[in-house]
Amino acid sequence: MVSLTAKLDNADPELGVPSFAIEEAAEGMAIDAATGQFTWTPAESLQPGKYSALVSAVQSGKPDQKISSKLTITIQEQNVAPKITVQTAATVVLGREFSLQATATDDGPAESLKYSLGGGA
Repeated sequence: MVSLTAKLDNADPELGVPSFAIEEAAEGMAIDAATGQFTWTPAESLQPGKYSALVSAVQSGKPDQKISSKLTITIQEQNVAPKITVQTAATVVLGREFSLQATATDDGPAESLKYSLGGGA
């Protein structure tokens, strides 16, 4: 879920409280007219990409002076943690070097995987 609050900087209090609206919005995008609270829960079926909406504000004392700004939200592929495979049992001799082969796979874009043992290992 995406949630943020639009605000009208330097609004003239004598012109009334700002009212917010959105236009040209992706399905499910909404804004609370009184608070400017924008919410959107993108559908699972949406492809990664950029989705936009035109957010506008107007004050009741000057309804013909609408201020608008384009909001763009980028949806990326969900990052799934890589799978690490190691042997499940090993024999270790005290005082001798021990090595262990580990492999990792990731179904995401081709990038180098790096892994290490934490402190005290």
